[in-house]
Amino acid sequence: MKSAAATGDTDYIYQYGKELEVQAFVNNDAAMMAEALRSYRQVFDAGDMRGSEMLGAARTIRDWNLSPSRTEMLGIPAMEWTLAAARSGRVAAMCRYGIGRLKKRIPIEWIEETSTQRPQPDIRPASKEEFIAFLEECARAKRIGFPPNPPFGDVALYARKRRGSSPGLANSPGWATTLLGKLYATGTLVEKDHALAMQYFQSRPKFGDAKDWIAALDSQSEQR
Repeated sequence: MKSAAATGDTDYIYQYGKELEVQAFVNNDAAMMAEALRSYRQVFDAGDMRGSEMLGAARTIRDWNLSPSRTEMLGIPAMEWTLAAARSGRVAAMCRYGIGRLKKRIPIEWIEETSTQRPQPDIRPASKEEFIAFLEECARAKRIGFPPNPPFGDVALYARKRRGSSPGLANSPGWATTLLGKLYATGTLVEKDHALAMQYFQSRPKFGDAKDWIAALDSQSEQR
């Protein structure tokens, strides 16, 4: 693969970078990870936004003992690489940005509160409209399958997982759907809309804690 990447073909460089990243993470090899980041940057510099997507999602090496540092190699925060890829239409990046920015759990108790009673989550630098659009696009996506090197799944499937956790990969479309339900159920970032929230939850009633939210929304409806 290295000799193929040396031809300058971005597809080969991209695949070479992915192979390097997996091996670097498994072996905790900073030099190999640095080479993977350089490969992704080369792909991006060639105008291919897969490079931006991978720069935003690259795994972290525990003992980075090289100069330049990982942060210096990236140049900008990883989430900004992800956002750039998402804005270019990369669905995996939309999933990663949309799900990854909502790190704080949305408590079911918020259904009974008004959104003015609590701070809104920080989704910058994306706008609210852009952020919701990312989640909607992710929710519509089909589940992304395994590449040839399991248990390391595609970027989108790790959006809700700590880097390196395996083999139980997260289903990003499922997470996006239930997150949208929670946002509309609680009025977080959007106007509260229990009917729309219920539609999202009922589309994936067995995913995560959707059944608990459905029950809570039903209870709220009965109290009105």
